[in-house]
Amino acid sequence: MEITYRNLRPEDYDSLIQVWKASGLPVRLTGRDSREKITEHMKEQPDFFTGAFDRGRLIGAVIATSDLRKGWINRLAVIPEYQGRGVASELLKISEKCLINSGVEIISCLIMDDNHHSIKFFESRHYSNSPDVLYFRKVLRRDT
Repeated sequence: MEITYRNLRPEDYDSLIQVWKASGLPVRLTGRDSREKITEHMKEQPDFFTGAFDRGRLIGAVIATSDLRKGWINRLAVIPEYQGRGVASELLKISEKCLINSGVEIISCLIMDDNHHSIKFFESRHYSNSPDVLYFRKVLRRDT
């Protein structure tokens, strides 16, 4: 195993979708996860899209986003056969560094309440649950 990390590029899109699917993440190919949307965002903020590669094969990925005040960890995924080997931890560290360098002072993530594996993962990295915060959203497009 020889893991390397680098910014994702538009040509990594198909492999990124495969990682998400293999990891059990839902994919919305006609919405925000479309090739056009993802590659547009990759070009705008290349440092915010990080991939983990084993001999050229994408095995994990993460997307960081920022509103300039708060940073977000999104879509952190590692294919099952590489889970538990520190890949997600390294992807998280890289994203945190990127967000800190952009000036944010809080880094957050959203986790489904039944995703106990991710809850434990983030708790073990000093993230805390905010039970007093409710997440509201307004869906403008059904395919998003």
